[in-house]
Amino acid sequence: MKKKFKINLEIEDKLAIAFVLIVAILYIAALFKGSFSKERFINPQPILFYYFLFPFFLILLKEAVALIFADNYKISKLINTFRDWFPFLLIIALYYSLNDGLGYFISLKDHDIFLAHMDDIIFHVRLSVFFNDLFHPAWFINWLSFTYFMFVPLPLFVIGYFYFLGKRLEFKVIMFSLVLMETAGCIGYLLFPAIGPLYAFPDWYHVNIYSSSFTNWVQSMVNYSRLPRDAFPSLHVGISAVIYFFCWRYSKKVFLIISPIVLSMWFACIYLRQHYTVDVFAGLILSILIYKFSVKIMEPYYKKRLQDAENTEKTSA
Repeated sequence: MKKKFKINLEIEDKLAIAFVLIVAILYIAALFKGSFSKERFINPQPILFYYFLFPFFLILLKEAVALIFADNYKISKLINTFRDWFPFLLIIALYYSLNDGLGYFISLKDHDIFLAHMDDIIFHVRLSVFFNDLFHPAWFINWLSFTYFMFVPLPLFVIGYFYFLGKRLEFKVIMFSLVLMETAGCIGYLLFPAIGPLYAFPDWYHVNIYSSSFTNWVQSMVNYSRLPRDAFPSLHVGISAVIYFFCWRYSKKVFLIISPIVLSMWFACIYLRQHYTVDVFAGLILSILIYKFSVKIMEPYYKKRLQDAENTEKTSA
């Protein structure tokens, strides 16, 4: 019997579409904002518009794949696996949808001076300068560089661990939380574009912490893969903190294993001059809010969905 196909948008898909709509509104408003319209219309950069539609087109591709193979039971498990991991592709798509100039194009200024001023007001010290001057052994800098580089492998390891153990509830809740964290972070990048203290204020620093070949290699990889304006909030902190909190909830063993990497990564964001201190705390606050929301709202939601799917499967069998 031919299976009837219907579009099945997950919550993560709807989040991504909402983000695309928000960016579209900001983009159009920027084009027609009177005080800045002359500079924008000299170089309107229409290509940026197509970049931020990337998550939307990715969702269309996912649904097209599901439609094409809707009746192919031989690869149904493969399609289900693709659907399960699709939100991680969305996370990547959301990040790169901002291109390397969309936030600046919308606001026509970087917010590094503002963020540095916030650091001065709240913390009364530039922590990256303070810690760089205080201690800078090569082995320590290499370790921090390694943990900073683990930003992508770490969540893949954790969610993969739960997925391949068959812990569907844990996998679903964490994956949703990561997409929500990425969405919130990207909105921050749009509203407060900043390049970070390493590039905005090189005169602050008197110690060369990028002297080892390994640290330079990591920095070159970071520069190659990152957007230039991705400082506020710190998604290195936000994403890893979401992972960290859920590991405490779901697996104390994994929590203990990743603790040195996660905590060092947070410190590395400041020490390696990638973020202002306010970026780090913004990422941490956002991750706490998202964790609490997911535990209270999304965990019961996914638990019911998985139970209903299991009951349906038993009935059809």
